[in-house]
Amino acid sequence: MSLNYLSNRLTELEPYVPGEQPLSSEIVVKLNTNENPYPPAPDVFETIKKFNVNSIRFYPHPESELLKQTLSRFHDVPEEFIFVGNGSDEVLAHAFCAFFSGKKVVFPDVTYSFYQSFAKLFQCQWDYFELRDDFTFPNIEEIEHNTGIVFANPNAPTSIAVDLDYIEKLANQNSDNIVLVDEAYIDFGGKSAVHLTKSLKNLVVIRTLSKSHSLAGLRVGYSIASAELTGALSMVKNSFNSYPVNSISQAAAIASINNFDYTRSNISKILLNRKKLIEDLEAIGFSTLASQTNFVFTKHEKLASTYLYEELKKRGIIVRNLNGVRTTHFLRITVGNAQDCNRLIIELINIINK
Repeated sequence: MSLNYLSNRLTELEPYVPGEQPLSSEIVVKLNTNENPYPPAPDVFETIKKFNVNSIRFYPHPESELLKQTLSRFHDVPEEFIFVGNGSDEVLAHAFCAFFSGKKVVFPDVTYSFYQSFAKLFQCQWDYFELRDDFTFPNIEEIEHNTGIVFANPNAPTSIAVDLDYIEKLANQNSDNIVLVDEAYIDFGGKSAVHLTKSLKNLVVIRTLSKSHSLAGLRVGYSIASAELTGALSMVKNSFNSYPVNSISQAAAIASINNFDYTRSNISKILLNRKKLIEDLEAIGFSTLASQTNFVFTKHEKLASTYLYEELKKRGIIVRNLNGVRTTHFLRITVGNAQDCNRLIIELINIINK
């Protein structure tokens, strides 16, 4: 097709590149997309098994009302603070459109690369603020004022979190602009800023059930913000992408949230696996940042990350190789179950001794 038929905006886009989802049976250990290594809560399976298949012929509730009620109780926030979408990435897209389109927005120079993709798609004026050499966040005074701010807490791919005082001060010093905090990994470390949305009218917190709840395949995400900001998100959604979360995903999400004790037990296992994985990596020459996520950000003292990535893949293990200017020496490795982590270490030892 001739490029004359395409929008001028298309030439400026750089689509987000997700981690591999291999179909090949040769991949036996998948540690590249931060999925949970443990199954969802048993109630999720029961809910799906008992789901009334005949109801699929009807459209799902357009605003995911029962799910919003469940999330409202779970987080102790008003129901009108909840917006539900098909995964947190869709919620992020609506947020960029609602709050930053045509305006200035900044985010860390090392972070989730989808932020840049959304900024370009929605024609934002955008820029980075630089993380320190150790990938921690800069002093608040060093972040540009009078602009929208987006960041993940804990940050990806660095796995480092900021405290709630930092978020509160950032929102207060930037009170005329939106501060958006992406909490995809908050259940694995750090403290959630959800309760701050009751007092900070410019704060938006985005969450997902993909990571800690083991529901990545069902695509359920949501945001928590003031009723006014949540209304703006609904307006955007219903103006160009009115498709709600499907009925089965809504029902399964409710079951998972209502069985958070099970999810919490899985989180505890992952934290124990993370601790051992970091110790084992350190023992074979890796330097790993202090993780507050379900992945580790690590580099070897002698071997290049690209080499390690390729050698692991030959052995049926995939991790994430990052090619950014400041991350080129690092691998991001999902914390798997104990068996997967042990297999990873064994193969890394084989590669190092090769």
